[in-house]
Amino acid sequence: MIASVLERARVLFDRHPTTKRLIRSAVPNGLARRLQVAATAQGIRTFDRRVVSHRFGDRNFDVVIADPVGEEWYDVDWPMPRELQLLADSRLVHGATVIEVGAHQGIVAMMLAGLVGPSGTVVAVEPNPHDYAVACENVRMNGVENVRLVNGAGAATDGTLSFSITGRVSDGSGGTGSVVVEAVTVDSLAERYGRPDVVFIDTEGYEGEVLKGAKETLSESPDFFVEVHAGRPLRRFGATVDSVVKHFRRPPYKVVVGNDDHPFVPLDKADQRLLKHRFFLIALSV
Repeated sequence: MIASVLERARVLFDRHPTTKRLIRSAVPNGLARRLQVAATAQGIRTFDRRVVSHRFGDRNFDVVIADPVGEEWYDVDWPMPRELQLLADSRLVHGATVIEVGAHQGIVAMMLAGLVGPSGTVVAVEPNPHDYAVACENVRMNGVENVRLVNGAGAATDGTLSFSITGRVSDGSGGTGSVVVEAVTVDSLAERYGRPDVVFIDTEGYEGEVLKGAKETLSESPDFFVEVHAGRPLRRFGATVDSVVKHFRRPPYKVVVGNDDHPFVPLDKADQRLLKHRFFLIALSV
């Protein structure tokens, strides 16, 4: 009975954004977080793991399907994402170094590894212990040798951070389901692994803090991809769309924005409604 209730809660939280907002407005924040943590943990514990084969962009990969989110995202073929196509016309080329902050289960990291080739390197950072372990399995199973996996969270400063198993850095309000992980800056990763040609950031609203930790890297003008989680996710950490964009409001960057449903257009020509929700920002060094 409890398992079925938790599974229904997970579906409500993960697949129905409107319901998620209603739940958050109707119950105390602490209880909503505990429900989401419990549903996520239950979904992982009871999931029937399997290995599937799919085409991701221009490559075939065997991938571990280890939880309901992985099933929804990765048990399908992917066309080559438009953002990768744009970056491949710039600095995402053979021999490039890529830092990916927020690697989840390593699928995008493996796609990036193919684009940079054996002479390139992808540094893939993932704080969630479960997702990091699955990423390690995927990379090892596919024999991808130019991905360096780091179990840590991108941040403004090096140190430690509290990270929830639901996939987000803690906002300091406490709660169950959190682990303490290494906090790493883009700048410290660049010192450790080499100056990046491309930086990927997908951190569920924490992108403003990650960019604060990339000051030295920004001065070198690599290309950037940032998945911007506009609205509440950014506000949780005191950031706004404008505070994210300001890092690229200067030469030598050309900034375009879009998402899964909107083609990439120059920032100054974008529909303002796009910038109020989740969107992709690409900053190309020119």
